[in-house]
Amino acid sequence: HLRTNGLLENTVVIVLGDHGEEFMELKRWGHSAEFNRFQTSTPAVIHIPGATPRVATGITSPLDIPPTLMALLGVRNPPDDYSNGQNLLATDYHREYAVAADWNRIAYIGEDYKVAFPINATGAARREVTDGNDHPIADAAAVRMAIRQPMIEIMDTLTRFTRSPG
Repeated sequence: HLRTNGLLENTVVIVLGDHGEEFMELKRWGHSAEFNRFQTSTPAVIHIPGATPRVATGITSPLDIPPTLMALLGVRNPPDDYSNGQNLLATDYHREYAVAADWNRIAYIGEDYKVAFPINATGAARREVTDGNDHPIADAAAVRMAIRQPMIEIMDTLTRFTRSPG
């Protein structure tokens, strides 16, 4: 429709999946049940008129879509003013980790580790720690220590836009 009506050359088109489905790859069926690669590696396609096609090979996040779109629309505010994401088209784009969540848990997802932890009224409870290929980590305590600073950042970002000013 956009191409037929001559609109594609002036239109940014974004298509993305929110999460994947498991079809027994890890011996279970599921819809948003885990933070494994089958759930968290989802497609994203962005058509930008006049842009050279490219493939993102590192960690990205759906949180990066708003800052990317805002930059394309000419917004000059830094993404931190309105988002927890980054501009995917920035020359210095690099994400050390992504954050995913379901109804009861939050996950740190890095290149080498994934740490999922339930949130309840008393804070973080039991943590699930795996490597990038979803295998359990023997020394989970060492991984939790290694990602301590990002975990503090994640907890801070949870309330960043809901806190009272001042």
